[in-house]
Amino acid sequence: MRPGLLLLAAAAVYLASPHTAQAQTNDRPAAPVCTITNEISAPCLKEFNDWFKAELKYRKWNEANFNKLSRGGWDWSPQSRRMRPIPPAWLVTYCEGTFLSDVTSDQMCARYNALKDYDFLSNRNQTLLTQLRLQKEQPTHTSFKQRIHIDALYTAAEFPSPHIYGAIGVHVGLIPLGRCQLNIVPGSMLMSLPDGKGGRRWQPGITIGGGSCALAKFTFPGTRKQGMLHANVARVHVMGQTSEAMFLHGSDLTLMGLSITLK
Repeated sequence: MRPGLLLLAAAAVYLASPHTAQAQTNDRPAAPVCTITNEISAPCLKEFNDWFKAELKYRKWNEANFNKLSRGGWDWSPQSRRMRPIPPAWLVTYCEGTFLSDVTSDQMCARYNALKDYDFLSNRNQTLLTQLRLQKEQPTHTSFKQRIHIDALYTAAEFPSPHIYGAIGVHVGLIPLGRCQLNIVPGSMLMSLPDGKGGRRWQPGITIGGGSCALAKFTFPGTRKQGMLHANVARVHVMGQTSEAMFLHGSDLTLMGLSITLK
């Protein structure tokens, strides 16, 4: 046999020997070991960060597509549903016994705890239930009768008090502002004023502006009829004032009191 062929055969036998394979195996880097007792190595930290970013992308996609098939690409073809990324196997043990949960934290286990129990269907159903409850509690349209206020127990918002009171009246709140309403349409009120002789007299009044805010719901005693109690401030023009009374108290007063609307 030629010397060149002998050299080639010897080289082939050497490369195929277990010794060489073992040497190649020993040259490979060992898999990262991440335990609660050791400081997190760079490979483990990278593995966690890759999973964390993938988990956030999955969560964002799920909430945007409601776990349905989406369409994309140049032909707008259906895209497969995304599979939830699996956290690193060592992470479950590493964070066992930790309770802090904050997706914005700089701590690894706090971010893991914030994402590990994510349940799209549970979150979605909770959001829908909350929306339905709010729609039930806050109807879109308010009937006109809920804007008619029966006024009572008004007193002058001045000190010292001129002892002028609004016994009973009615006004309409036309402009809703959350739990409050503005009344720009004139209402009416029966006023009780001093007569200048130690007694009192009744005088009609006109509410020429003001507002009311809801305080509490209640049920009329002995019935199932519901009402709403409001606090009010109103500007009232007292009609038929004598010149002396107008000089002492004026014709227009700011009063505050209560009102009731029906549900």
